[in-house]
Amino acid sequence: MGRARGDSGQVKSNRKLRNGRYRANQATMEHNRERDKLYRQKKREQARLQRHPDRLAQLADMATQQRYLRDASEMPADRVQEEEEREPIVDAGIVVEEDGEILEGFTGRPD
Repeated sequence: MGRARGDSGQVKSNRKLRNGRYRANQATMEHNRERDKLYRQKKREQARLQRHPDRLAQLADMATQQRYLRDASEMPADRVQEEEEREPIVDAGIVVEEDGEILEGFTGRPD
């Protein structure tokens, strides 16, 4: 018991009139254009994030931040001191030029 179909010529002319009224309303067109632009930007951003996920995004979660802060504050004090007292590692295979002399490593012996 649907609606009876009208004359195809009448349907086309009604559609033309409706589309013409829509195109004539510049404010509506501008609004839709802006909305479509924002929608496309949002979709592009979502696609980019799916291709290249942000590795730090998990830190945006407050529970995760609190866990990291709690773990850092629970680190033993002696371990922190060990890390501060540790001397930097020096590669013994580096050739160093000192006062015009070329030294192998840091033994102090010239070659």
